[in-house]
Amino acid sequence: MRTIITAALLAAALTLAGCRSESPVTETPELSFVSANTVEASAEGGSYTVEYTVHNPSEDGVFSHECQADWITGIKTGQNIMTFTVPANTAEEARKDGIVIIYDYISGKDSLTVNVTQAGVEPEPEPEPFSATFTVDSTAWNYAEITVVPNEPDAIYLTGYCTTEQYESFSSDEEVFAYRLDEISWFIKNTQEILTKFGISGDYTATLSGLDELTDYTFYAFKIDLDLSNSPVLLSEVFETSFSTPEQELVDFSVELTLDLKGTNLELTAVPNDDGQYYYLDVFESYVLDMMSGGDIRSYVEDNVVSWLDFGMAESVADVPGVFQGRQTKQYTDLFSGSEYIAIAVGVDENGYPNSETVTKTFTPEAIISDAEVTYTPRCFDGTEVALKYPEQYGDAMGKVLIAFEKDFSENTSGYMWSIYDGDYSYLSGQKLTNEIVNWGRDGDMSEERHIYISNAYGLTFTVLLVAYDADRNYGTPSATAYTFTQDDVLPIEQFVP
Repeated sequence: MRTIITAALLAAALTLAGCRSESPVTETPELSFVSANTVEASAEGGSYTVEYTVHNPSEDGVFSHECQADWITGIKTGQNIMTFTVPANTAEEARKDGIVIIYDYISGKDSLTVNVTQAGVEPEPEPEPFSATFTVDSTAWNYAEITVVPNEPDAIYLTGYCTTEQYESFSSDEEVFAYRLDEISWFIKNTQEILTKFGISGDYTATLSGLDELTDYTFYAFKIDLDLSNSPVLLSEVFETSFSTPEQELVDFSVELTLDLKGTNLELTAVPNDDGQYYYLDVFESYVLDMMSGGDIRSYVEDNVVSWLDFGMAESVADVPGVFQGRQTKQYTDLFSGSEYIAIAVGVDENGYPNSETVTKTFTPEAIISDAEVTYTPRCFDGTEVALKYPEQYGDAMGKVLIAFEKDFSENTSGYMWSIYDGDYSYLSGQKLTNEIVNWGRDGDMSEERHIYISNAYGLTFTVLLVAYDADRNYGTPSATAYTFTQDDVLPIEQFVP
């Protein structure tokens, strides 16, 4: 009986269980990324898209977003895509922020965060500091060409050169800078002229002339800041290159010099071994060589030949005074007695530089004293009286003293020289006096019977210097006679011959 009841209860329980309804199970909406959750924007910016999806979407679900960054604009969120714009970043610093994608529904919400980073602007690269490279294009015994190539085409720079020995004596770039400015200060008046005369930009080929043979040189360049209201400023280190000049190759040229010296007159004959070679021929006092060219004959020749070409006074070496071709005979007169002279001859190239061995001969003229003589006999007249009587001829004598010097010549006098000095120079005599008259005096006019001299006032002393010469231009005994005229010395106007 117990077994039957138990089976009946079990059957009833199963029946009740089969009649109960099941309750529905609801899953929560969930967002997830389809694309990457990080956007890396360039400094230039642009438009970007992020893809996502909703698992178990709700019928009342709505998309929105949140973003605190004002540099992320135009954000739009849809069912599975968000778009936005990142403007250009003008700062060098990178920036980073986020956009929160929100999915709202009645019973809750879900969200995703998109990380947005943007690079900063690349800073302007620091310019390479100024530098210069050099190419020594050619060198000769006194010449060089050097090309400069700067790394900044628009940079203003200066160049210069000196012997390497001089360059190595500088202790700093600032000393080189100061040295070059001191050199060009002779040629400029203001800083504007530094730019117009010496400032260089871009590639440049320097031509260096007048160098010494067998010498080490250093060529240099440096950048400057040219503030036209102030002095230039050194803006870079000094860049340099070195070169050496070779020995000059002399031509096989010589000149035979023949001196025919008669007193203070010289006939010089030059006979070269090559009539096609240009050569320089000259006679000068020895002291001139020491005073002007430090005793160096080649420097003397360069000063007297090259300078004519450098300054445009001659178009070619053939036009330079003292330069000849072939046999030459030259006359020199009025040399100073007792002074040592040098006769030189040396070949010169087309640029005027000596290019052969130098031929020299020294000599000392000794005056031959001639008996040629000239004398002046003075006659004093009142200048005002003469000017009133002969206004057209002697109007400039008004208010002054007029002296008529009557001339007297010895039979063998061929000419004479004279000077009139204010003051008493009667102490001058001998060869010194002759040299004074020859050097500073004037040739007299042998056709005139007299010489007129107008003194500013009575009582003033002046000195007449005279020396005559014969047909061979040998000078006679000179004279220096001082005169002082007063009104007591005035002769009657009737004795004046116009």
